[in-house]
Amino acid sequence: MKVLYYVGGISISETFILELAKRLNTLTDLSLVSETELFYKDELACQILSNKIPFRLDYYLNYFLESRGKKINHNIKQKMASKKVKPFLDNCDTVYIEYGTNAVRILPALIASKKPFTVHFHGYDITSQLNDNSYKKDLQKLFKYVSYVIAASHHIKRLLVLNGCPEHKIKVIRLGVTMPKIELKEFTNKAIDFISIGRLTSKKNPLALIEAFNLVLKKFPKSNLNLVGNGPLYSDCLARIKTLGIADCVKMNGAIKHTDAMKLLTDAKIYVQHSVTSNNGDQEGFAISLAEAALLEIPVVSTLHNGIPENVIDGETGYLVREFDYETMAEKMMCLLSNPDLAIRMGKQGKTHIESICNSEERAEKILNLLKNTIKTD
Repeated sequence: MKVLYYVGGISISETFILELAKRLNTLTDLSLVSETELFYKDELACQILSNKIPFRLDYYLNYFLESRGKKINHNIKQKMASKKVKPFLDNCDTVYIEYGTNAVRILPALIASKKPFTVHFHGYDITSQLNDNSYKKDLQKLFKYVSYVIAASHHIKRLLVLNGCPEHKIKVIRLGVTMPKIELKEFTNKAIDFISIGRLTSKKNPLALIEAFNLVLKKFPKSNLNLVGNGPLYSDCLARIKTLGIADCVKMNGAIKHTDAMKLLTDAKIYVQHSVTSNNGDQEGFAISLAEAALLEIPVVSTLHNGIPENVIDGETGYLVREFDYETMAEKMMCLLSNPDLAIRMGKQGKTHIESICNSEERAEKILNLLKNTIKTD
């Protein structure tokens, strides 16, 4: 079976895409095509099909012509991407696409080729991206022609249904999480009290996390927080940390390799992340870093947001608070820090839970079976 695997890229945090591509590569005749260079370019053979239009034209269309320009921009990118992907479509049996945005970009070519295709939606592609009217309109066409739509959580499935996707086409398949065998440290021997890993964006709301940690310091002045990741709010985080006078207690690591991030994670007692729905509607997907923490028997404090309640069981594998409620988040952080036995128990329960729903091999097998079915039904 010849499979075309189409991605926009594979970033440092998208290890679930890397893992799936590797497994499908051993099980099928796989062609991996990306719109940008992969972070893990040394681990996977990939054909790069850049669909960027000149910066000045892009800027003019988006900011001077506004909605009309955005529609023109959308159409130009569709034509470019569809033309470039056509030879790969001609030489495959079925197509697997990460993110609805990528699928919409090559939708004209997909429809013209009459090849079956499956699309995995993750988060922003069924939330904030809906602010783009051209994208929203093309989604309805995508839902008509797509063979299967994959969602990593039931929350994403509900959003897909509410936005017009036929429910019978949607399959909930959790993201795969694979961790190397690591000798775990005793809770009291770990050097990092709290850790958070991910891009510093509005939907992860690191400022709320910093405010929560500032409250923790009032009762635990020797505690510490490690933030791993870069992003648009990096400077804002530095400024807030300076304003609060807690720079000695917060370490900003920036963006580092996944293997290095995992080393830090093994030395952490509690994982924290204050995910929210951002002002433009953007939401998290399944929040893979929380699952990685759980596999290392680390309890999680996060929010009641998108698929996170399916990832973290409130009161059993960690605690979940309301979005923007950093005061209650601080209380839960202090509860776990001051109760090692509770933290250890929740960590062990978290590992059991994630192992039961995020098996990488089972995920690859389920997706492979869907791809085989698309050929049969086609």
